[in-house]
Amino acid sequence: MAPVEAWKCEARSFCEIYPPNLILAGDYRGDGVRVPNVVSALIKWGIAYAEPLISQSIGGADLKSERVSPLLVDEGVHMEDLALAQTTFSQIALLPQVLPRSAESPELAASLLGLILVYMAPNDPEWETTRAVVARRDGQNLEIQIKPALWLADILTRPWVPIKSEDGSRVVAPDHHVLRPMLFGPSGTHKTRQPFAC
Repeated sequence: MAPVEAWKCEARSFCEIYPPNLILAGDYRGDGVRVPNVVSALIKWGIAYAEPLISQSIGGADLKSERVSPLLVDEGVHMEDLALAQTTFSQIALLPQVLPRSAESPELAASLLGLILVYMAPNDPEWETTRAVVARRDGQNLEIQIKPALWLADILTRPWVPIKSEDGSRVVAPDHHVLRPMLFGPSGTHKTRQPFAC
């Protein structure tokens, strides 16, 4: 990840979701005099992400049907043996590393939720839009409608919320009845969120 100072301001407060060793030090931005700013070069070369909101191209066997299901516009579509063609989605950078880290403490899970509500939802138009994508089943091409936001699928289906109870601790996927209204409102239609004022 690029240095936190280079991120959009509304994402910076939630930088703790990333392990410190995955974020470049501020020194990479240079000093404006003798040390050059090399962050843009590292981003261009694919060595670092500019900020948490990224685009990711994925499809075929790398995109399991149970992962895609929350993104379906028509919930009646049967996903069994259905393979999506290579598709570009919005995603949270390094989310596979972020989710297990968020599961370590309620504070980190709350920070990820903050990133989602304060930064991702207002800045990513993909979770509010619908796109037709090509899928294949039994040698035949189909077209299905999805919301092309992979982060939305991952946070709704993968465990990252730590729960402490009398029986001990466990990590669960967030309750859809709690998280969906935060994003979509009680009627199921999306909420329009204004960007965070920095």
